Amino acid sequence: MSDSHCLSLSLPSARRGWFSVVALTLATFAVVTTEMLPVGLLTPVAAEFHVPQAHVSLMLTIPALVAALCSPLIILFTGRLNRRWLLMLLMAFLMAANICAATASHFSVLVAARIIVGISIGGIWAIAGGIAARLVASRHTSLATSLIFAGVAAASVLGIPLGVILGEWVGWRGVFGIMSLFSLMVLLLMLSLPSLPPVQAPVVRDFLMQLCRPAIRTGLLITLLLVTAHFMVFTFIRPVLQRDPQLQAHELSGLLALYGIAGIAGNFILGLLSGRHLFSAIFCITGGIALSLAGLLLLPAIPVSHIIILTLWGVVYGGVSVTLMNWMIRYSAQAIEITGSLYIAFFNTGIAAGSAAGGMMVSVFSLQENIMAALACSAMVLILVSGFVTRLYRTGRDRQTNLNQV
Repeated sequence: MSDSHCLSLSLPSARRGWFSVVALTLATFAVVTTEMLPVGLLTPVAAEFHVPQAHVSLMLTIPALVAALCSPLIILFTGRLNRRWLLMLLMAFLMAANICAATASHFSVLVAARIIVGISIGGIWAIAGGIAARLVASRHTSLATSLIFAGVAAASVLGIPLGVILGEWVGWRGVFGIMSLFSLMVLLLMLSLPSLPPVQAPVVRDFLMQLCRPAIRTGLLITLLLVTAHFMVFTFIRPVLQRDPQLQAHELSGLLALYGIAGIAGNFILGLLSGRHLFSAIFCITGGIALSLAGLLLLPAIPVSHIIILTLWGVVYGGVSVTLMNWMIRYSAQAIEITGSLYIAFFNTGIAAGSAAGGMMVSVFSLQENIMAALACSAMVLILVSGFVTRLYRTGRDRQTNLNQV
């Protein structure tokens, strides 16, 4: 029986497939929102447990590092487990972590709960990101992948303000309680997922083989550099914007909301573009981030400049997750779970590296020098992509020359 016929038999009905896509969108929204919540809850958590705010910031750093480490390990050690049950198990972990956080009697319990969050992030994001092709027809894969990653984009926008607003109403413990109920709802929706047996049972050698492939290695390095560049500056976006002494608190919230809306739009615009024109999307994203950072350096700190910069930055960065996942899908063939887990590992390493490097740059130098360093990372990405496209062009031209000679 042909591979295409086997694939057609494994595809669920169209309606069930799209319902499953919605469930996975809510799953990515749940894990990334839970990851981002502590940024908005930092002050009340520090006050209740009488710990420095720097210690509370570990609630953001720890899940990113754990996700980076666990994403490949989960795929490696659960190779024979049906992906439907694995996704549901990881969502149950997220629910348990939120319950632990809501009822924590000591700060160490809260930190332990964040470790569980990191495991859930690493597994759910790695599997959900590359599974669209098994849920919908191939012509809809780019749209379905964009929808799944819309959960990431929306969570990146809403996670911090949700923490602040809900924290005012129900307290920081209540926020984690609400997220545990939301996780339960998503877990129940995941019952709609079809059976998703693993495509392969990977071994360590499979991961090493993918890392040795130039296309995958280049995509992972681009991911690391772009995410690092972004978080080097975006971690400090509040002090960067507040260089304008007349900027009011409500105006700051409005600017960040504008950035978020632009990010959701960029997720779909660049996600669909990357499905057909991958390299054009990468150049748009990298060039847009570079222009945004240059704008922070060169344009005056006035509202009009901020609106232009954050709108552009939101659109292009909103497309990073889905576009680079499409890179992995294009060059992975049947190894998408392996490359997807590596992608999530590099992405979360970029989050941790960017915030840490940005903190050191700002402490030792200044905000300006930190922006310049992030701009240098963006320039490196442009060089990498240009070199990769040039090699592809030369390889294709050489093959055509050989065919003509034959």
